[in-house]
Amino acid sequence: MEITVANATCGNVQNITFSLTTNQLTGILTDHLEVLDLFRGENIEKGTIHYKGVPDCKDDPLLWKNQVAFLSVFETEPNLSTVKEWIRWYCYEYDIPLSNLDEVVADSFETMELSQDLLIRKWSTLSSSEQFWIRLALITIRNPKVLILEEPFSVLDDKGKEKLKRKLKRLSEKPGRIILIGSRNSDTIAETCEKVILFFHHSCVKVGKTNELFTEDVESLIEKGVTLPKTISFVHKVKQEKKIRLMYQIDILDVIKDVYKHVSTK
Repeated sequence: MEITVANATCGNVQNITFSLTTNQLTGILTDHLEVLDLFRGENIEKGTIHYKGVPDCKDDPLLWKNQVAFLSVFETEPNLSTVKEWIRWYCYEYDIPLSNLDEVVADSFETMELSQDLLIRKWSTLSSSEQFWIRLALITIRNPKVLILEEPFSVLDDKGKEKLKRKLKRLSEKPGRIILIGSRNSDTIAETCEKVILFFHHSCVKVGKTNELFTEDVESLIEKGVTLPKTISFVHKVKQEKKIRLMYQIDILDVIKDVYKHVSTK
């Protein structure tokens, strides 16, 4: 199963053409996150979106509600008191059966390594990271075919980021599931995703496998205004200023090994 977007315009972003496949973490690196509105079924002015054999489903609100889960750290929640009340509202909103809710929530909290004590907390007292993990836990209850995350790492500390990478990898392994991460942070995308779609200056710049996309034709990416991962920027600077023939690599340990090998042969 895959989602194919063809010749779409969403807000100020034009010429949007790419495909998303199952069991692969795909990232959108962009300076305009409004492109993610494609998967809310919003602001799509033209073009087509093919999903599950439907020729064009961009105007199908039930599909977006039932099949696609959108998680943004910028969204606000209804003014409810406790986390448990908020969970009941969420289940009602997305038609999740309430008959065995306590058991299902307990399982989802365990999956996300969350304490049951959070259930009696007031939502307003939770940290941004706690709110994020609860939202993600509830999304696993919905079991969507498509999961879209907007800047998910921005509210997490280093330990939380590593945890999320593990959880997303496991979620992506479920047969038939598509996961897309949208971010302005090139390091986050490069370290997490297997495939990357670049959107800069209101258009699609390039699509490809992460390692190939960021390590081949770096000069072209710079000319197009693409924000490079720190390791790629470092290697580029060294190559330009020190005339050292290092390889472009995303993993910092690989860069260090390459630098050491170069220095040790002097």
